[in-house]
Amino acid sequence: LRQGPDALEKLYHQLADTETKDRDGRYHSVQFFDVIANDGEPVNGEPRLTYGMKVSEEWRKRYPDSKAAVLAQARIYSALGFFARRSGLGAESMDENWKIAEKLMNRSLALLEESREALRKDPAWYAAYFILVIKMDSGREEFQKVADALAANVPDDGYALSKAVKYLHPGNFGQPGEWSAWLRKQMEKYPAEERAKLYARTIFEQAAKDGFDEAGPGFMWQAPIDRDLLVAGIEALEKQYPESDYMHSAGAATYVFCLRERQGAFACLKRAKGRIHQDFFHSKGRYDTAVAFLAEVPWDMREAGGVPIRDRNYGQDSVFAKMMDEAAAKGPEAMEKLIQDLRTPERLRDKDGLYQSVA
Repeated sequence: LRQGPDALEKLYHQLADTETKDRDGRYHSVQFFDVIANDGEPVNGEPRLTYGMKVSEEWRKRYPDSKAAVLAQARIYSALGFFARRSGLGAESMDENWKIAEKLMNRSLALLEESREALRKDPAWYAAYFILVIKMDSGREEFQKVADALAANVPDDGYALSKAVKYLHPGNFGQPGEWSAWLRKQMEKYPAEERAKLYARTIFEQAAKDGFDEAGPGFMWQAPIDRDLLVAGIEALEKQYPESDYMHSAGAATYVFCLRERQGAFACLKRAKGRIHQDFFHSKGRYDTAVAFLAEVPWDMREAGGVPIRDRNYGQDSVFAKMMDEAAAKGPEAMEKLIQDLRTPERLRDKDGLYQSVA
């Protein structure tokens, strides 16, 4: 981005033509379009999206036939519209705020129309394009028409299909459970193993990533989950990508949040060798829930290849508990002495900054 249009055009073709997928089986070019529209640290003293827009305009002038430049600019306009809708900056009323956001969104839709011809040629392009459309949702008819067309013409590719299922989630459109029948019909043309992998990827994207947040259980309650197909898909993907933290963590999260099976979840984490991918266990509530669930497995985690878990939310510190038990066994005088010791300045708080006397 700092080097400008030539570097961006070269990088896109490198990712799209020679390094198409990462070690987790995800298209690099999808991430390319995600990152270019991130609202992060300033670039060369300018807000990142403002700088990105300036570069994208130059990119389109220098490479007028580049569909990547068009889609990148569409992503940036979409992000600007999203932030305009949320922030209200520059608007004196709610109506004006919507008009500003809508103008940006309409510009993004126009750019999408310019780049539509590339959809069927490149499944990664389809996925990137579809993600953009989903993120643009503002309940408008134009948006729904684009999404309808995308859902009706999914490329012959499992990753693209897993993205299309998002469209049928009632959080966006569709009726409860509609995604399940639609997905099964789409999967009929795939061989058994590919069908299982596709099914597992869909559950990863829609349910496992959301854990116990709103979309996770909402998605799961809409249609029965085919356990055998899901487990076959998890196993096939882990076998295909044995070094992928993403796949091992996805499998663990799916066992925890979707199937509620501790042993399967722990087996996935064992294969991950203690590494957890943030896509599946990144918020405190979700991670703590998973840890508490897995900690009930009836064997020593270290012996099984895992890492020891110390979680203050689900059981006391074992060292502290031993100290309390010893004092209690000695009687009232020892208990009184212990509480006085814990209230001295040097022992007032533990290493986490919590008051010892509370514990």
